[in-house]
Amino acid sequence: MFASSLAPSPANLALRTPGLPSSASTQNATVTYSSAGVFPVTLTVTDGGSNSSTNSTTIYARSCTPITGPCTNWVLPSNAGFDWSTGTPVPVSGRSVIGAEPATSTSDAFGAMRFYADGTRALTATNTVMPNGTGLLAGGSSHNGVLIVPRPGNANQYFLFTVRQWEDSATPNPMNYSVVDMTLNAGLGDIVSGQKNLLVSLPGSPNEMVEGMAAIPHCNGVDWWVVTNGANSGSGKLYVTLVTSAGPTSSTAYPIGLALPGTGLGSVVPSFDGTRVAVVSTGAGIYPNNGQIAVYNFNRSTGVPTTLMAPNGTWGGYSDIAFSPNGKLVYFTSYQGAVSRVRQVEIATLQMREIAAGPWFAIKPGPDKLIYIAPNSSTRMPS
Repeated sequence: MFASSLAPSPANLALRTPGLPSSASTQNATVTYSSAGVFPVTLTVTDGGSNSSTNSTTIYARSCTPITGPCTNWVLPSNAGFDWSTGTPVPVSGRSVIGAEPATSTSDAFGAMRFYADGTRALTATNTVMPNGTGLLAGGSSHNGVLIVPRPGNANQYFLFTVRQWEDSATPNPMNYSVVDMTLNAGLGDIVSGQKNLLVSLPGSPNEMVEGMAAIPHCNGVDWWVVTNGANSGSGKLYVTLVTSAGPTSSTAYPIGLALPGTGLGSVVPSFDGTRVAVVSTGAGIYPNNGQIAVYNFNRSTGVPTTLMAPNGTWGGYSDIAFSPNGKLVYFTSYQGAVSRVRQVEIATLQMREIAAGPWFAIKPGPDKLIYIAPNSSTRMPS
C-alpha cells in the first residue's frame, strides 16, 4: 500500500500507478497492490491552470506476512522493542535495557515473548529482572555480545551466551554461557542456580573476542553452531563451537579470521540461510580508521568455515554488518576520515557502493528479510 499527501489543497493531483486504483486525484491517495514487487508511480500537480509539475518514483511494495517463532519480538537498546507478528515492526514500550549496545530476545513458536537480556541482566517477558538474572559478564558496552540459543531437546531451556566487552581487556573468560529454565520463577523463567557465567572452553584459551556471535542451525535439525572471532591472543582466528543438548561441546579454531591485536568492537553475523558468515571490527587495523570486514562460506553439516572474501580494510569496517537476503551483498558500518557511513559491497566483484553518510549508524537484518538501518539518536528505523 502507498499513501500520498504530497501537495496542499487546493492543488489538483493526478496519481498514476499499476495498483488499485490505477489513478487518483485526491490529496491523500491510497493505492493497494495485489502482490509484492517494484512499481513505478507518477504524481502530477497542477494549479488548476496551465502550470503543472510531474514527478516519478519507484515504489517497493512487500507482502506483510505474519511472523511467528523465535524472532517475533525484538528488544533493542534504550528500552526499545518491536513486535513483528503482523509482518511489519510495531513499536513496543516498557522494555528495560541497561546500556546502549547489547540486547537479545526470544519468543515461543506462537510468537509470545519468552525472555530477553542485555549485557548484565536476564529479564522476563514482563520486564522484570529474573531472580538469578543479574551479573552477566558481557557488560553494557559489548556491542552484539549477548545471544540466546535454544537448548536442543528441551523446549523450556535456553543457553544464554555472552562475550565480554572490549573495555574489560584481556581476561581468562572472554566467552561464557548461562542456562535459562522457563519452568522456574512461576513460569517466567530464571537462570538455573550454579549454571551462570560458565566458561566456553576455546582452543588456545583466547583472552579477548570480537563483541559478537553468530548462531547457525546444524544440518541435523537439532544442534547449533556458534561462531566467534578472537582478538588479542586469539587474533586472526575464527572459533566454531558445536552446541548440543549437553551445552557448548567441542570447539575448533580456524586461522582465517580478522586479525585483531586489540579492540574487539564489531559483529559476527550469519546469512539468512546460514551458509555464510560475515565479520566486521574496527579493531582490525589502527583505530578508528582501518577496520576490516571479511566473509566466509560455512558448512552447516561439518561446521567448517572457508574464506570467501578475505579480510579487507579498504572500506574501513566499523561495528555492524548484515547480508542481503540472497547472501550476495553485505551492508556494513564504516568509519573513515572521522565520518560514519553505511556501505554495500558485492561479494563476488568487491564493488562498493556508499548508502549513507553522517551520524553513527546501527544495522540489523529483520525477520522479514529487510535490512534495518538506524542513525544515531534517531526515533526511526528505516529499511
